[in-house]
Amino acid sequence: MLPAELQSSTREAVEQIVNSLNNSELALVQQKLGPLMLACAYSPWLQQIFVANPPRLVSWLQEGRFDRPVDPEALKTELTNATRHCDGQDEVKSRLRAVHLREEAIIAWRDLNGLASLTENLGHISLLAELVLTTALDWLTQALVCKHGTPIGELSHSPTQLTLLAMGKLGGRELNFHSDIDLIAIYGEAGATDGERSLSNQEFFTRLIRALIDLLQTPGPDGPLYNLDLRLRPFGDSGPLVVTAAALETYYTRNGREWERYALIKARPVGGDIQFGTRLLDELSPFIYRRYLDYGAFQSLRELKQEIDQQVRRSAEQFNVKLGRGGIREIEFIAQAFQLVHGGRDQSLRRPQLTSVLPLLHQRGEISQQEYQTLTAAYEFLRRSEHRIQMLHHQQHHRVPGDETDLLRLAGAMGYKHRHDYLDALAAVTDSVATLFANVLALDTESTPRNSSAEWSKLWKQPLQRDTALPLIEGLEFDDAETVFQQLLALQKSRNHLAASELAQQRLLMLLPGLLQACAEQPQADAALKGTLQLLDAILRRSAYLSLLYENPVALQRLCQLCAAGEWVTDWLCQHPVLLDELLDQRALTERPSKEHLAEQLDRALQQAGEDLEQQMNRLRDQRNGVILNAAMLDLAADSESGALLTEVAEVTLDRCLRLAWQQLAHRHGLPPQTGATDESATPGVLILGYGKLGAGDLSYRSDLDLVFLQPDCETEAKTDGPEATTVQRFYSRVVQRLVQLLSTQTTSGRLYEIDVRLRPDGNAGPIVSQIQSFRRYLWEQAQTWEHQALVHARPIAGDATLRAQFIELRRQLLCQPRQRQPLVAAVTEMRNRVREQKTITDIADQLKFNPGGMLDLEFFGQFLVLQYAADYPDLTRPTSTTELYSVAANLGLLDPALAQRLITAYQLLGNGRRRWELGQAVDPELLEGPQRLQIQKLIQQQMLP
Repeated sequence: MLPAELQSSTREAVEQIVNSLNNSELALVQQKLGPLMLACAYSPWLQQIFVANPPRLVSWLQEGRFDRPVDPEALKTELTNATRHCDGQDEVKSRLRAVHLREEAIIAWRDLNGLASLTENLGHISLLAELVLTTALDWLTQALVCKHGTPIGELSHSPTQLTLLAMGKLGGRELNFHSDIDLIAIYGEAGATDGERSLSNQEFFTRLIRALIDLLQTPGPDGPLYNLDLRLRPFGDSGPLVVTAAALETYYTRNGREWERYALIKARPVGGDIQFGTRLLDELSPFIYRRYLDYGAFQSLRELKQEIDQQVRRSAEQFNVKLGRGGIREIEFIAQAFQLVHGGRDQSLRRPQLTSVLPLLHQRGEISQQEYQTLTAAYEFLRRSEHRIQMLHHQQHHRVPGDETDLLRLAGAMGYKHRHDYLDALAAVTDSVATLFANVLALDTESTPRNSSAEWSKLWKQPLQRDTALPLIEGLEFDDAETVFQQLLALQKSRNHLAASELAQQRLLMLLPGLLQACAEQPQADAALKGTLQLLDAILRRSAYLSLLYENPVALQRLCQLCAAGEWVTDWLCQHPVLLDELLDQRALTERPSKEHLAEQLDRALQQAGEDLEQQMNRLRDQRNGVILNAAMLDLAADSESGALLTEVAEVTLDRCLRLAWQQLAHRHGLPPQTGATDESATPGVLILGYGKLGAGDLSYRSDLDLVFLQPDCETEAKTDGPEATTVQRFYSRVVQRLVQLLSTQTTSGRLYEIDVRLRPDGNAGPIVSQIQSFRRYLWEQAQTWEHQALVHARPIAGDATLRAQFIELRRQLLCQPRQRQPLVAAVTEMRNRVREQKTITDIADQLKFNPGGMLDLEFFGQFLVLQYAADYPDLTRPTSTTELYSVAANLGLLDPALAQRLITAYQLLGNGRRRWELGQAVDPELLEGPQRLQIQKLIQQQMLP
C-alpha cells in the first residue's frame, strides 16, 4: 500500500492517464492499475512519461513489454534494423532514443514492482547501453568508410579496426540506471585509409570517436542518450582521443599508475573488434595482475579511498550511497584488493563483475561465510537504492534525497513505510560494510608499532648513526644492541638496498619498527633478527612482499618465529619468497594436511594455471614448497609426522606430473593400442615405482627420488593412433622423459625434485622405462642380492592399475624365495660395508645414517629379515617402511617385541634428528656417537648370526 502522502498526487496522475483512453485501452490499463500506481508513485520521471503520452504506455502494455525479461538477440536485431537505412545522424539518434526510452521505462517498471532481480536489472541496463553504443558505432563506421575508405595498417597491409574497452560499471556489466559510460578507444596500428579522400588512421578513428560522442551526448527531448567519458585513456584529457595498441602498452609499461590497474580490472571489449580487444587485455594482464602477491594494493586502495572521502566531505551533506562510508565503492574496493593481491597467481579472480568475485573470495577463504553474506546483502541493498534514487527524476545522483517527499518515495520503493525506517536500515548496512572495509584494508592500525616509524625515518634516510640508533635498539631489549646496530647498518649499505626502488625503500622503512619489535619478542631474538634481515635483503626488489608483512602483523610475527628457529627455514624462504603467503594461514603452518587436501590444492593450482606449461610447473613448485614449509613447522614443533607429509606431497606431485606428461604426449601422438583409454585425459598407462626413502615413506628435506618406470608389454612395430603417430615404445619413453623434465627442470620457482633412475634394470645402460615382462625376467634371472634388498622398500606410487597389481605380485614372489641364511648374511654384510666404505662422511646427516648403529644398519637389518623369512612369513612383504617392518616381524614372533620397539624408536629418533639437522637445529650428541649406537649395532649383529 502506498504511503498516504503519495496517494493523492499519484491517483490524480493515473486518472489523467485513464481519462485520455478509449474503452479497449482502458480495460488493458485497468489490468495493470496496481503496478502503474506504484511506478508513478515512486518515479515522478516515469509518471511524467506516461502522462505525456498515454498511447505509448498502452502500446508497451499490449506488447507485454513489462511482463518479461529482455531478449538480447531480439533487442540487438531491432536496433540494427531501426538504423540500417537511416539517411543521417539525426535519424539514427531519433531511432535509438525511441528504443532507449522504452527500455528504460521497462527497467524502471520491473524494478519498482519487484518483477526483476538486481542481476537482471544490471544486465538489462548494461545490455541496452552496449547495444546502443555498438549500433551507433557500426553505423558511423560504415558512413566514414564510404567517405574515406578502410583504414589499412602500414606494417600488416591489412584492414585495422577500432576496439572500445568499456571500463567501470559497463565493463563489469553492472551499469547504473543513469550513468556515464567510461571508454578507452584503441586501434590496431598506424597507417592510412584506402579511399580517394584518404585520412591517416589516427585521424579516421579520431573523427569516428568524435562523431560517436556527438551522436550519443547531444541532448534530445529526454536529454542525452549517454555521456561518454574517455578520461581514463593514456594521459587523460591531454592525451590523444584514440591510441594504437602499441602506444597503450608502452604507456602502461612506462607511465601506468596504481589507480589505472584498478580501473583495468573491469575492462571489457564491447565495440568494434572484440577479439582484438580480448588479446590486448591478455597482453596487459602482467601490468594489472602482478605475478607475486601484491599486498601493496592495500596501501594504494587506502590512499585512493582517502582522496574519495575528502571529495565527498567537500560536497553536499546528504549521504552518498556510492562513495560514502560503507557505500558501494567500499564493497568494490574489498573485492578489488583481493583481486589485485592474488590475481597474478589465481586467474579465476580476473573477472570484472563484482558479484562473481565475492563467491570466489569466500571459496578461497579470504572472507568468511558471514562476511560474504553481509557484503552480498549490502551490495543488493545499496545498488537498488542507487537505481531508485536515479529513477526518481532520471538524474545521475547517488545521494539520499534531501527533499522529504522524494525520501518517502525512495523509502517506499525499498519496502519501508516510513522515512526513518529506511534510513535506519541504510545506516545498519553501511556500518557493517565500513567495519569489514576497515578490517580488510587495516584502517584501524593506529595502535600498532607503525607510528614509531617517524623516529626511524629520521635515522634511516641518512647513514645510520650509532649514538642515535643505539638508544632505540636498547629500548627493544635485544641481548646485544651493538650487533643489532651492525646488522641494520649492513642492510642499509647492502647492494640490494642501494639498488631498491624508492617505493621499496619507503615500504621497508614502514616495516622496520614493527619487525624489530616482533623479533625482540622472540625467545631467540638475535637469531630472529638475523634471519629476517637476511630475508628482507633478498626480497627488497619485490616490494610487494614488504607490503605483505607490513599489512599483516600476524604474518610478520610468524616469520620472526620461523627465522628464529633455524637457518634452513630462512634460506628456504629467501629462495622461495612466494611462500610468505603461507604465513597468512595459521592452519597451513601448524596443522598436518591430509593427502586428499594436498591433492585438492595441487589440482586447484593447476586449474588456475590454465594451459600454460610454465605456469603449471611454477604452480606445482609453489605448492610443494609450501608443504615443505608446513613440514618444517611440524618438525620445529617436535612433531614426528613430517617424514610422512614430505612423502605424501611427493606422491601427489608425481601423480599429477605423470598425468600432465601423458596428456601432452597423447595430445600430440595419440594413444597406444590396448590401453583401454578413450581419450588423452585417462589414467596414464605407465607405472611409477618408488624405491629408497620414497618407497619407505620416510623422505627428508634433502632426499632425492629413486624411481623406476614400467610400461605394458607391446609389439615392436605397434604405433599410437594420433595425427603424429609414433612407435609405442618411443611414446612411453617420451612420456617418462617429459615426466623427468617436469620434475627436475629449474624454473623461477625452483626445482621439484632431484631424480635418480639408476635402480632400473641395467642401471644407466638400460632403457628409461621397462616393459613389465622384461622387468620380470631381469629380476628373476639377473638381479643381485642388493637389488632384492632395494625391492624391500619398493612400492607403486602412481599410474596404471593393472601394472600396479602385476608389480605387487612380482615383488611378493621375489621376496618370498627361500634363501640360505649364511650366504644371505654375507651378501647383506658385504653390501653394507661397501656402502659405508665408499661414503665420505661430510656432515651430521651422514653420521646419523652411516656410522655404526645408524640408519644404514637398521635399514639393512630390516631388509635381511624380509629376504630371510618371507618364504615362511609372506606378511613380511607387505610393509615397505623400516619401522613397520619391525612391527610386523615382532607380531610374527621373529623379533622380541621389546627389541623391535627399541629398534623402531632408534630409527625414528635418527630420522627426526636428521630432518631437524637439515632445518638447522641442534642434534643430540647421543644420536651421533653415544653408547646406544654401539648397542644397536651389537643387537643387530647378534640377530643376524646363525
